[in-house]
Amino acid sequence: MDLAALKRRLQEHQERRTKYARRLLAFLIVLAALAVIIRVILDPVATHFTRRQLDELSGYRGELERVHVTLFPPGYTVTHLKLWQDPNGSPRAPMFYAGRVDVALAWRQLVHRLLAASVRVEDAKVIVARRERGGAERAPAAAPDLTEQLEKIVALKVDRVEALRSEVLFRDLTEPARPELWFHAIDAAVENLPTRPALAEGRPTTVSAHGALGRSGEVTLFVSADPFARPLSFAGRFSPCAVSRPPSSTTWSRRRRSCRRREGPSACSPSSSRVTARSTGASSP
Repeated sequence: MDLAALKRRLQEHQERRTKYARRLLAFLIVLAALAVIIRVILDPVATHFTRRQLDELSGYRGELERVHVTLFPPGYTVTHLKLWQDPNGSPRAPMFYAGRVDVALAWRQLVHRLLAASVRVEDAKVIVARRERGGAERAPAAAPDLTEQLEKIVALKVDRVEALRSEVLFRDLTEPARPELWFHAIDAAVENLPTRPALAEGRPTTVSAHGALGRSGEVTLFVSADPFARPLSFAGRFSPCAVSRPPSSTTWSRRRRSCRRREGPSACSPSSSRVTARSTGASSP
């Protein structure tokens, strides 16, 4: 091979490398521009419309800090979400609070023209209060048809709803002592929650959770249900676990492990109960 041919090959190789480098640079610039567009345009627009939807809630009010939209993968994040009753409610004591809510769509399902999502909720706090009922006693209201309610929603399959580090407080405001029941340090998951029977693929909707009860116990829960059954039927297992001495908030994970292993005299003494139920078509107001 003569010198001229070698120089020509080296020059062609250099040109190809330069062309690839330019394409890569252009691709990175496009990605950076998309990120800027999302931050500058999409995020404020999504925040505005989400706040508008919260303002249109009937009987409730809501607020949030901000909304962030992602394209790769497609997703939606809400931070510091609050909901409270209107009237008789306050944003300082909301009935629902979530530090962060992430909603992600599955790319593979979008290719097949199907909306499939997963939801992750962090640091959620729910307050369920029983209040004095004004006026005459109302007759028990008929339980809503869950199948009919789901079919009003766009065809969607929620593969998984996950709640981490959450808590639920039940408060009875009808009693002078204001008794409370506090579940905290809750990790829960709901799987296979479709809005159409065909999207369920023959599998039930399941709910699993474990957490702390007050300052002296733990609870585990598992429920399996068919949301499209008429009447609605479900089966589950509820396992309270009493702890002989109250642990601190930093020892719950170790206490969970000891509860599962049932080690030592200070370990909890678990007991479980199973329940199989069917909707009767009416519920208390």
